[in-house]
Amino acid sequence: MDIRIPIYFLILTCYFIQKNRINATNAKKTLATFACILFAIQSGLRHIVIGPDTASYYSSFKITAEKNWNEVLSALFVSADEFRDPAYEIIVKAFTTIIPSWQMFLILLAVLFFYGLRNIIVRYIETIDGVLFALTLYMSLFSIIALSGMRQQITMALSMILIPMVEDKKWKIVLPVVLMGSLIHISFLFYLAFIPLQMIKKDNMRILIIFSIILIPIVATSAKSIVGFMASQVENEYYMVYAQKSVSEVKPYTYVLLCSFISIFLLTGYKYLKQAPQFYTSALILMTITVPLIMLDGTMIRIGQYFTIYMMLSVPYIIEHKYSKKIYLFIIILLCFMTFSKSNIYYFCWETLPGINYNPWSIK
Repeated sequence: MDIRIPIYFLILTCYFIQKNRINATNAKKTLATFACILFAIQSGLRHIVIGPDTASYYSSFKITAEKNWNEVLSALFVSADEFRDPAYEIIVKAFTTIIPSWQMFLILLAVLFFYGLRNIIVRYIETIDGVLFALTLYMSLFSIIALSGMRQQITMALSMILIPMVEDKKWKIVLPVVLMGSLIHISFLFYLAFIPLQMIKKDNMRILIIFSIILIPIVATSAKSIVGFMASQVENEYYMVYAQKSVSEVKPYTYVLLCSFISIFLLTGYKYLKQAPQFYTSALILMTITVPLIMLDGTMIRIGQYFTIYMMLSVPYIIEHKYSKKIYLFIIILLCFMTFSKSNIYYFCWETLPGINYNPWSIK
């Protein structure tokens, strides 16, 4: 069963019930909260066969639970070429010491992620129509985050929780949290690119957007060299493997073109965009530059995710201020076609599948 269909049906039902409420603020809060609860249930109660990395994370979860604390903590003190996201193991070990349950861990991460997502939707989107658009966009482009790599699910959650502090330039909080978060997933270090961009005057950001759009084909064709340079700066053999990969034969042209189109669309509304929180523009620039890296390998999407997620906020902002809201209907129908044209089979954790035997609620 493709669980996305009943989830979206419930979201639409909630939208139509809330749409005509006198208190528009409470209406959009209710829709955002309801939808994020549904998404959290989908993520937290999934079977280990759902998501490309869930099964491998389950195996590593059991292995970490059986390690002693000395083994887990020693990863913090290895040499640079052996270093790889040791804080995630510490989190897993701490959790399993208290609650030795894989499924409860998934639920915890789902709650953390969708708490962050719900907060940015409620804080930055002005209307319930914009909220519905953002939720549809999430289902179309971003739902894999909460169904796949769990380390980045944590850092993505932190990135959304931190964004109001980025907006307020509270670097004394942002910097240490990002540095500590990079011990969970090193890609989180790219989030620090917000700092210099937030320092630039808004009137000068337009030229940077134009420059980043011009760079799209250059970054796409030079992705291997760029990733190689970044990996060399980390001095880690594990991450150097990405740079040494053969360029993927399956080119994600559609995703790159979509993000490029969105960059150009937002540029056409720059008059209004510069009146929005500055991180909208900063995220746009960083999204435009980093997304073409996936032309090397699909795993490079991890870098751009820290910035693409904010198109959920910036696109409805431009639509609200420059275009007729009727455009929402057209885009939402297009996104639904993209989302549901390919069926995704879903299984809950309690369902029995041939050849797969595990206890989702206890690893003992």
